[in-house]
Amino acid sequence: MLNEMGVTQVTIPLLFRLDHVHYFLAESADVWTIIDAGLNNQTSRDTWKPIIEKYEISDIFLTHDMPEGFLANNYESCGMQED
Repeated sequence: MLNEMGVTQVTIPLLFRLDHVHYFLAESADVWTIIDAGLNNQTSRDTWKPIIEKYEISDIFLTHDMPEGFLANNYESCGMQED
C-alpha cells in the first residue's frame, strides 16, 4: 500500500527493548522527502547515507521535535547541504 502512494519504509534497528523504528521516504515528482530521521548514531547514519546518495532529497519533515532528529541536526554528516 505504501509503495502505491510513492512512500518507502526505512527500518532502523535500535539497541532498546523496542528493537527497531520505521521512518519513511516519500516521492514527489522528481525529488524525495524524508519523514523523520532517527537517532543521532552511527547505525542511523549508515542506514541513511546510501539512500541520500541514491535519491535527490528535497526536504526533511519531522513529525515531532526531539533530539533524535539526527538529519535535521546533522544532515551534513550524510553529505546533505542546507539551502
